[in-house]
Amino acid sequence: MIKNDRPIEADELSLAAEHLAFDFFYFRLYKRLNKDIRLAFSLHGAHQAITYALLLHFRVLLDFFHMKPVKDDCCVIHFIDFIPEFKTSFGEVEEPLTLKIVRDNLHKRLAHMTATRWREVRPEMDYYENTSMTSTD
Repeated sequence: MIKNDRPIEADELSLAAEHLAFDFFYFRLYKRLNKDIRLAFSLHGAHQAITYALLLHFRVLLDFFHMKPVKDDCCVIHFIDFIPEFKTSFGEVEEPLTLKIVRDNLHKRLAHMTATRWREVRPEMDYYENTSMTSTD
């Protein structure tokens, strides 16, 4: 079993940027597809699959920008620490309560099989659209 609990090093940022670009690309793609009402009616389940993919990439980006790293998590803080220009663009990493609630909800309902899925009323999908990051095109 591979154990990846070593913190991110400065020489790994270019590799991290490739993976970050992947999540940005697919987040933007699925956001456009999610707005295509024709797709929602063309194939049963397609709209939900696109929404799930969109939310998964949203969750990755949300954690990247608003979380403090644990073990081998890669977050914007690494870029801030290693590349001085990032500090002026991003400032300090904060975890606003609203984003914590959204992330925890996605964690329980999307990424893990938990009793929260059937014990608690799920938010409407526009709940995610009203968060600050999903408004990015």
